[in-house]
Amino acid sequence: EPDSWLENTLPPEVWESWVQLRERMPRVAARGFSAAKAHVPPPIARKMDQLAALARRPEAPSWALQAAGGVLALFLLARLLRGRGCVTVSIEYPPELRGTYSLRLSTRKPKNRLSGRILSPAAARAAQHRAGASSRTEHHMISRETQFREIPTGHYYMIADGFLQPPEGNDILTTHYEIQEIDVSRSRTVRMEFDFHPKNCSIEVTVLWDRRPVTDAKVAVYGQPSSLRIGRGGPVRIGVTQGPHTLIVGSGDRIAQVDVDVVSFNPTSLEIDLANREHLLFSGCPPAAEAYLLGDVPATTRALERDGLSETAHLILARVHLEHDDRDTAARHFEQGGRLVEAAELRRDISQLSQAARLFERAGELERAAETYRAASEASKAGETYERAGLFAEAADCFRECGDKARRIDALEKSGEPFEAAKVAIEIDDWPQAIRCLQKVTPADPEHLEAVTILAKAYERAGHLDLAIETIEQIGAILGDEGLPLDDCSQLATLLEKTSQFERAIEILEALRQRDVTYPGVATRIEELRKRAASDAAQAAKAGPAEPAQAGAFGTGPRYDILEEVGRGGMGVVFKARDRRLGRIVALKRLTENLRNHPKATEMFLREARAAAALNHPNIVTLFDVGQEGDAFFITMEFLEGSPLQAILKKRGRLSARDAARLGMQISAGLHYAE
Repeated sequence: EPDSWLENTLPPEVWESWVQLRERMPRVAARGFSAAKAHVPPPIARKMDQLAALARRPEAPSWALQAAGGVLALFLLARLLRGRGCVTVSIEYPPELRGTYSLRLSTRKPKNRLSGRILSPAAARAAQHRAGASSRTEHHMISRETQFREIPTGHYYMIADGFLQPPEGNDILTTHYEIQEIDVSRSRTVRMEFDFHPKNCSIEVTVLWDRRPVTDAKVAVYGQPSSLRIGRGGPVRIGVTQGPHTLIVGSGDRIAQVDVDVVSFNPTSLEIDLANREHLLFSGCPPAAEAYLLGDVPATTRALERDGLSETAHLILARVHLEHDDRDTAARHFEQGGRLVEAAELRRDISQLSQAARLFERAGELERAAETYRAASEASKAGETYERAGLFAEAADCFRECGDKARRIDALEKSGEPFEAAKVAIEIDDWPQAIRCLQKVTPADPEHLEAVTILAKAYERAGHLDLAIETIEQIGAILGDEGLPLDDCSQLATLLEKTSQFERAIEILEALRQRDVTYPGVATRIEELRKRAASDAAQAAKAGPAEPAQAGAFGTGPRYDILEEVGRGGMGVVFKARDRRLGRIVALKRLTENLRNHPKATEMFLREARAAAALNHPNIVTLFDVGQEGDAFFITMEFLEGSPLQAILKKRGRLSARDAARLGMQISAGLHYAE
């Protein structure tokens, strides 16, 4: 081509190279051809060699020199116009493992895809040692990412091979070999990824018998008979995917079953001792053991039933039916196999709530049984079960739902809610029960003042006027003389009037009139009480001095009627008695006949009475009175309905830990208060 055309066509740097080439053609042409031969097809390389040989001959014709220069110029121009790019390679694998890889960039696809493939750990290490130094198209000892720079544009093949290892140690977990195609563009960076996440995780199982290696151990993954491996005294390696798996380990007539959750690609090591019954599924039936390892469930269950291991057979069948989502049949087999909790859970899941609750109850899971009864709308049964479980608050809610107020009262009282129990007792006019519950409301309770107010009315309703008076006076002590409500003052005056305490009643009413002179009927009541007090005084003066009345404490006198003996100890006898004067049932205690005239025993008896009189606590019996009949002393106390502890133990058997703790806490609370 004419020089003018070349100068106008070629870039300036190429034109300058062309000018220099013409001036020093023999030397530059030979060097340029030598460098270019590696980047052109073989036929063109051979032509370039011929032109170079001609250019070096002294008698070379001018057309040969021009042809050589043209070829070299065209090569330089093509190389300049072709351009270069970059390739970034990322290798993906679990972060907890170590990877070692080699990457090779080639313009030709390997003829044999397996060529260079690492087939064993020894070959993998040897290949890395033989790899040599990295170059522009080959990178070795790569962990996760590398970049190939200044790669001529074109179509290439990226060949990756290597292996993965655990964080510590030289074991090779898995090897990889993969080829990907890639196109390199001018002045661009192409990114490619190799995903070398392992498909399986390794589990190493060491099977022992009484801490000694087993030489004929067999290990398989449940549900995968093809995974069966046989150990010869060393660890058995088996591959599984990530997630939960069940391993079956057998030797002779024994089968152990172990659940394992594989969460890491690092090797998991297990040590299973077949002499330990922790994971033992069954033993004593070699045919069943062999069949179970091979996944033949029907043959396994038949062999177990022949050898009298029907419960184990049912458990195996339950698991099989559960895998097929037949939960009804699985629940039946679990129940027949003695796994009541599993059976109950399956019954609950398929909405067979009543059956599930009964199974939970049989299994001793009382709280779960009560919850299930409640979900089945069997509130009464749920309340009974909650009571047996010691969950009295929940039992009270259930009895409220089914309208059983009597049992709700008892549950509320046992749950530490005596005030709520008293209000329910009042609803059904059970005043003795209401009184007993209200007496358990302590001064520390926020409802104490309201409870005491209701208690006074309850005492009056039950005929215990003296106790009603004491209770209202207790309210006055709490609130102060000016803080007692006017209606309570009026009620106190009425009670005093009923018990013929006219002077005290007049004092109360006069104080009431001073606080509210407009209170209805207060003046009239004061005048009537004064008249009655004067009348009683006049009658007493006419009658003269009265003879002292006999106490008559034990049924012969006017105060107490003995109903029955309820208990006897080394020093005293306790009777159930009726107080004729107040119309209430009391517990009456007196010394035994042989200690009646014993001074020391009498002193201890009176000391007990004084100590009890000073105490007021829900867990301590209330003392009513101390008296003497002839030379014998007696004590009257609150009578509590119930059964002795020995009767409860005889009826129910041994107390549960919850019930024993509950009784112990109540006893401790009373002792702590009395201390």
